[in-house]
Amino acid sequence: MNDKQRSILIDISSRFSPPQGVKLSYGTSGFRADASLLESAVYRVGLLAALRSLKTRAVIGLMITASHNEISDNGIKVADPSGGMLTQDWEPFAESLANAPDSYTLVEVMSHLSWLFSLFMHFLNS
Repeated sequence: MNDKQRSILIDISSRFSPPQGVKLSYGTSGFRADASLLESAVYRVGLLAALRSLKTRAVIGLMITASHNEISDNGIKVADPSGGMLTQDWEPFAESLANAPDSYTLVEVMSHLSWLFSLFMHFLNS
């Protein structure tokens, strides 16, 4: 990620700060919470989907769910290219992005994940 990309990502990400004092967990149903707590998670899961798409070289889906249960039971989850759930080994990445406390930390996490995936892709193509 170059400096211009980093600056743009910091600027945009600053508009979607995570809720204070809330730690989101990703499970088989994705992130589940009151809708008022999910705005930043929706943005950040979009970033995760972009990384996942680059790694898999396939289309990744995002599903925003409004529950038929309680009004506060909402969610967002990622669908892998097969149409199934996000693989469990990616759940910690989702949580790292969703719970980054500010836009600078979020960009650090994105940079680190991008580096890991490029390293992984380098070894696969060797």
